Amino acid sequence: MKKQILTVASIASIAFAGLAFAAPANALACGTPALFVNGTSVLAQASDWKLWVHGADGALLETVDMTGAGQGYGDIALSADGKTLYGVQNDSADDNVIDLVDPSTGAITGTLTITGSAAGIGKWVGAAVRPDGKLIIGSNDDSRVFEVDTATGASTLFFDLSTLPNGAQGASTTGDFATLPNGDEIALATEDNGVTSDFYMVRIDSAGTGIEVGTVAEAWGAGRVGDDIQLAQADGIISKIAIADIPTVQGVAPLTLTTVVDTGFPGGLYGAAGTQDSGTQTCAALPNTGVNGVGLGALAAGLGLAGAAGLVIARRKRA
Repeated sequence: MKKQILTVASIASIAFAGLAFAAPANALACGTPALFVNGTSVLAQASDWKLWVHGADGALLETVDMTGAGQGYGDIALSADGKTLYGVQNDSADDNVIDLVDPSTGAITGTLTITGSAAGIGKWVGAAVRPDGKLIIGSNDDSRVFEVDTATGASTLFFDLSTLPNGAQGASTTGDFATLPNGDEIALATEDNGVTSDFYMVRIDSAGTGIEVGTVAEAWGAGRVGDDIQLAQADGIISKIAIADIPTVQGVAPLTLTTVVDTGFPGGLYGAAGTQDSGTQTCAALPNTGVNGVGLGALAAGLGLAGAAGLVIARRKRA
């Protein structure tokens, strides 16, 4: 089975009870290793979409209410200056729209329309910013990964996952990308033969050659955080593997992942971006995201949130 797909099913009222607010946290210093995670603490409830910022050790640093963006994203990408989140749409009604989001407020500040070879594909589930400032995006419905100019929206082919050694069996993006120190790109991909799905970490070099380097847990987001690649898994766990431990040769053996933190939100982590994803840092300081709306459960003890439905997200798997 491939990554579960988000679709907007209905709009209902939102009511809050016992909601507490915390004072804004201090701004993250430029280069602070952190993982930005997009998701919901309440399964299938879009009225609770959040942006969580986790430190390298898994500690929750900040939380931003993302309901103003109107939906959860298939994935997010963080600009090198830390001032813009790019949200790629998983809803077919917005195939060609990438939202520009202020990570300090969760508000949409603009949009980018995809043109060129990626136009009309949609079901985007992976995104990251490259060292040259361009986005790479991948779909659950297509084996191709595309590069998008963030100034114009023009897209070109970056890599085709079907060219992987095992990639002919229904390969597509599972969740995310990140740039390694040597310039190689890491991608999370699935290969679905119609009966079972395997989830791989893929390594793509500067010459455009890609290989599977091992299997991983199903993860819908990933990011470079310091010297590690962290994965936002489908079961709600954030795990990691040291960049130095990522193989450079073809392989399908399970990679050894270490748990960073169990968020307690199984099925609620839809995308992630690391502060080092682009391989560069151009910021004076990452934004003060503040705590504009605090998630439930393990990450928000003592807070109460009731009432409910908002935009209901129906979840289904692609066979």
